[in-house]
Amino acid sequence: MEWKRGVRGLGLLAAWLAGAAGLWAEEEPQVFELEAFVVYGGTVDVVDGFTGEPFSKENEVVEQFRESFNKLLLNYHRWLLRREATFMKNQIESNEATMAELTALAESFGVKDIPFNEANNLVIERAIFNRLVKDPFFKIDALVVWELDRLRGHEADKPASPYARDIRYNAELGKWERRVTTDWHVAIRMGAFDAIKVLKQQGLNLDTNRGYHFIDRPLTAKVKPDSFKDVRLTYPIIVDPREPTEAQVKRLQEIFVSNLASIYDPFSWASRRNMRFRGGFQGPLLRAVEATRFRFSDRKWFDPVLATFLNDVVTIKRQGIAEIYDHSLLRRIPVNGNLLGGGLDLLNWNPGENRSVNYDPTTQGTIGMNFNHPDGARFIILEAYMRDPARFLDALRDTLSDKRKGGSGMTLMMEVIEAATGEPAADFIEQAAQNQKKELDRYRYDL
Repeated sequence: MEWKRGVRGLGLLAAWLAGAAGLWAEEEPQVFELEAFVVYGGTVDVVDGFTGEPFSKENEVVEQFRESFNKLLLNYHRWLLRREATFMKNQIESNEATMAELTALAESFGVKDIPFNEANNLVIERAIFNRLVKDPFFKIDALVVWELDRLRGHEADKPASPYARDIRYNAELGKWERRVTTDWHVAIRMGAFDAIKVLKQQGLNLDTNRGYHFIDRPLTAKVKPDSFKDVRLTYPIIVDPREPTEAQVKRLQEIFVSNLASIYDPFSWASRRNMRFRGGFQGPLLRAVEATRFRFSDRKWFDPVLATFLNDVVTIKRQGIAEIYDHSLLRRIPVNGNLLGGGLDLLNWNPGENRSVNYDPTTQGTIGMNFNHPDGARFIILEAYMRDPARFLDALRDTLSDKRKGGSGMTLMMEVIEAATGEPAADFIEQAAQNQKKELDRYRYDL
């Protein structure tokens, strides 16, 4: 799978990764006090993958990577906090401006009292952030060392070690690969004797940066920083005596940080990063439209069409129409909710592992252009609006004001289209449907 636009957050990592010399350099004075993170103090334990015993051999690659491991992890943790602090601050400011614009626009159509429900509180994000400030999620029990020369001969039969579950020989590529699998547990107290348990399961092929991501149920607004449990794991490395020490250490460090960007993202509990805070306020708008006294006979069609249109108008103004196409298509790609890193890999490397998805990972849903369905009407109406936004809005206000006493909302919208475009509605709808199918094709993802 070539995931061109799906993983938006990874672009932010590029600046942090820029320059190998600065990758693990001492950072500037910290915005966040992290002195309590004794878990990242000292040196991490190192285990021999073959025996499970402490790795006691002299190996310069292992020693140098071990010395930098905690510092890399702590610096990434700090970078994650800084990014999220900025991200949430910008989102709160954006929400405030968006809500103000939506309120003004909706009121001009007689839609009032949008139940935003203090959307700027970001309750779940704040709980995750406050836990992250207080204590890391990851607890690295040990580095697991595999020596490449000792692995030779085990290609068809992995070593008899519990740590061997996290390595495999890829015969197609002719090399050994490593993985990390994690279980992220949450216990949300709902009352004195009641709790909701949430499980996020992740796994990543550390060498291909492909993996899986499953959440069994959403978090609730009652989640607290102490609801999240520690995530314990080991991190395997393969050392090669034939590769120069400096080059090998640098490669291990860079791969480790790249891996962290995929597996250590606590905020993907709220939503995958490429879906977070997208879609505007369509839900609150729909509830407000439903509460408005429009006397149309087809409210099940009209209400979502009007709510979506108002939301789209502000989205286009603030982010551009490309956001609507991109987000709409991304929502219809089932695999987007389950892949980790650059693509989906269920990592079923051992007997008894049978992770699966109940869909074809290569498929993405389509958006029908049937005007009789709100989803199809959305894009046809958008085409009419984009021809002359001011004219369309005026036509919709005028026509809506005249039709308050009853009739069909679909008929009203067809009258608006005719008034705004100067074309018969049926002809416009037929042509716009074809145009919008082609336009959506421009935003499809390469799976």
